[in-house]
Amino acid sequence: INEGGDALPVLEANLVLAQRLWSHDEDSVETIKMNIANCLSELGRHDEALVLLREIYRKRRVAKGTAHEGTIFAAVMFADALSRCEAKRDAITLLRKTLPDAQRCLGESHDITLRTVGLFAELIARSATSREEVAEADALAKKYIDVVRRIFGRGHPLMQNFRTLSEQVHAKLESFPA
Repeated sequence: INEGGDALPVLEANLVLAQRLWSHDEDSVETIKMNIANCLSELGRHDEALVLLREIYRKRRVAKGTAHEGTIFAAVMFADALSRCEAKRDAITLLRKTLPDAQRCLGESHDITLRTVGLFAELIARSATSREEVAEADALAKKYIDVVRRIFGRGHPLMQNFRTLSEQVHAKLESFPA
C-alpha cells in the first residue's frame, strides 16, 4: 500500500476546503501545507516539499518573528527539507540561527528545541570537514543526552536517537587526529 500516495489527494482536497472556508485561519492552512510537505517528502518529492516549507517559514517569520514556537518549528521542518535536498550547509546555517531562539523561548527541554538540537548535531556531524565541527556536534549531543534522559527516561525513542547520534559523533570525532 502506498500510504503517502493515497494520502496526498486527500490532503490537497483538505487544503482547498480550508482555503475556501477558513482562509482567515492561516495557522490551520499552514499546518495542512506542512502535512502535504511531509507526504511529498515520503514520496521522494523533496524539491516540492522544500518549496512549501520555505513559503511557510517565510510567512511565519514575517508574521510572528523568529522567536515564536510556530516559526521555530517551521524552521526545523525547512532545515530538514534543505538537508534532504542536499543543501546541508544552508540547513546548518538556519539551525545555528534558530537554536538560540528555541533555547530562550521554548526552553532546553521543549520537544521542538530537542528536535532542533538533534537535527543540528546530526547535520554538523554528517557534513563536518574539521575536528572542531565534529567537536561542536559532540558537545551538543552530550549536553542534550542528559536533558533527554532526565525528561523522558532511558527507554524513550528520543533517548535512543540521541544515544545513537552521540555514538556516531564520538566515533567520527575519534577518526580525526588530535
